[in-house]
Amino acid sequence: MKATHKIAAALFGAVLLVALEMAASAWAFRQIEEASGAREHTYDVISRANQLLSALKDAETGQRGYLITGDEAFLEPYLAVRDSVVDDLKELRRLTLINAAQTHLDAVAPLMDSKLAELSRVIKLRRNHDTAAAIAIVSNNHGKQLMDSIRAEMLGFIQIEEVTLSRHEADFKTNIRHLFVFIVSASLFTLLLALAFACLTYRGARHLFEIQEGTNLQLQSSNKELEAFSYSVSHDLRAPLRAVNGFAGIVLEDFGAQLPEEGRSHLERIRAGALRMGALIDDLLAFSRLSRQAVNRQNVNTVKLVQNVLDELKPQRDGRQIEIKIGELPACHGDAALLKQIWVNLISNAIKYTRGREPAIVEIGCARENNENAFFVRDNGAGFDMQYANKLFGVFQRLHREDEFEGTGVGLAIVQRIVHRHAGRVWAKAEVNHGATFYFTIGETKL
Repeated sequence: MKATHKIAAALFGAVLLVALEMAASAWAFRQIEEASGAREHTYDVISRANQLLSALKDAETGQRGYLITGDEAFLEPYLAVRDSVVDDLKELRRLTLINAAQTHLDAVAPLMDSKLAELSRVIKLRRNHDTAAAIAIVSNNHGKQLMDSIRAEMLGFIQIEEVTLSRHEADFKTNIRHLFVFIVSASLFTLLLALAFACLTYRGARHLFEIQEGTNLQLQSSNKELEAFSYSVSHDLRAPLRAVNGFAGIVLEDFGAQLPEEGRSHLERIRAGALRMGALIDDLLAFSRLSRQAVNRQNVNTVKLVQNVLDELKPQRDGRQIEIKIGELPACHGDAALLKQIWVNLISNAIKYTRGREPAIVEIGCARENNENAFFVRDNGAGFDMQYANKLFGVFQRLHREDEFEGTGVGLAIVQRIVHRHAGRVWAKAEVNHGATFYFTIGETKL
């Protein structure tokens, strides 16, 4: 099987698995929405039941206040519950979906009617100034027995709803865990897909080179096909990464408060990993485009070009003490846009790797090397061990840990590709903790 066919088969299988994980995540998300809705519904039922019971207690208290003082203001709670109790019970019957709870509502309705009738009799007697008869009704145990029965039925109703609420809470948490597992699985599959693609692409490139190195024309054709394929696949990897990042973001935004700290931390790591993988793919796409982009040589004012780059990189220098030294920079003949990318990558690296130096020093200049101009960027930053210099310009090759200095490991590979397309060369000299100097030439200068 051809290398490209193997890559396509592996990619198809991995993308299919990611698609299945995404579908499962969408299902779990719908389950969470349903469980959340059921939970909120039950909260509302319990709240309405408590409000009704509290209103009836307030009516009884207000009746006694009126009995003692004769002040009509005490009757406001009674009048409110008298006018609304029928509708409130109907609404509770409509909202509750449990037969056992409906039974409690059926039992409490005549009890509430009797209690309101008793309150009404006492109020009428007090209004007719028959205070003794009113007090006699309040003093017997019938009113208390009614209220105790009402309280018992309503508490029974509430307890049934609370059991339902506990079940909804358990369903909600279970679905959250399922969604978390699906997102983690999708993330792992996506990362494995990227690793498999990189491995197979590398092996495919080596195989094509070995079997075709005798024919330069065929080799160039195969390389162009592989680069175009790499661009296409890298572009297609963005969709599942966006899905992973999007689902993780939705869970954090909508359900972050219900997640434990460890769960939120895992989701943040998933989002950070997806964003980093997106940056790697973007850099891989940029690297792939360089082979297809034409080199449009023209006379370039190097001083002006470097100054424009420094202006663009000013946000990276804000808040830091960085001394920029610019030496002689002769004009050159090359593609201005591509040369600008070289300067951006080298100068931004110098700014990054001098982090922690006070002051940081970045020197930009040009020296004569083998009768040609060698532009350079020198810094007093972290530097590196020269025994690993051969790894500097490889794709995704890094000599520092991610937690020390951020990056994707593609910037210097892009520099080398641009320099080679200008028929030039690029190299570096460095010492650990004593900075680094990167040199490049761009072939014969024609002015």
